[in-house]
Amino acid sequence: MVKEPRFSSRLEKPLTTAQYVADYLRKRMLSGEIRAGDRLKQNHLAEMLGVSSTPVREALRDLAAEGLVRLDARSGCVARGLTFQDAEDIYTARLALEPILLKRNFARITPEILEECETINEKMRAETDLVVWARLNNEFHMKLLGIDYPSRMTEIVQQLFEYAEPFVAISLYAHEEQLKRSYDEHRLLLEKHRQNDLEAATELLYRHQKMTLSLIEKKMKDRSVAL
Repeated sequence: MVKEPRFSSRLEKPLTTAQYVADYLRKRMLSGEIRAGDRLKQNHLAEMLGVSSTPVREALRDLAAEGLVRLDARSGCVARGLTFQDAEDIYTARLALEPILLKRNFARITPEILEECETINEKMRAETDLVVWARLNNEFHMKLLGIDYPSRMTEIVQQLFEYAEPFVAISLYAHEEQLKRSYDEHRLLLEKHRQNDLEAATELLYRHQKMTLSLIEKKMKDRSVAL
């Protein structure tokens, strides 16, 4: 029996304490434990997580950059919540830029990169923590878009992917069929790369992202995740 995907309490080993704190808070925002308008107090978080206030401050700055919290000199840090308008803005930009980046780097995606993407997709198939799944999903797509060949556009698209992470996780919550569909579409996308079929890969990528945005809208309405 396949386990139901979830926002688990398990945290992947982070590179820094600040990442640990940021992951902890993201997961509780996505699960609804932390709601829009909730105040996040640095001292309380530091004591609860057994860390100093410095990584907590860094984590809150990172979350502010992602649009998940609002920093205010008077009220401190307040959870901002997630809105569909944010998701729509992010995906509108992605749908405009990703086909350009795909076309630019299509011929540069080597068999070795495709093998790496295959491995990532298999990891995603086995992953039940949706925050981790969303992160692997970003890694998969950025590999295919040419993150190994840095450019200003690559940096912009990568930032959009990071902004989209929490929305991707929400779109998949309790939606096992979409996890399988994503796995199958990823395999098909790799196949189009191996066949050197840019047109088909571009069309598949477009439909893949449009479907994700549609699911985000449905899930956010169902779960009433709003500012």
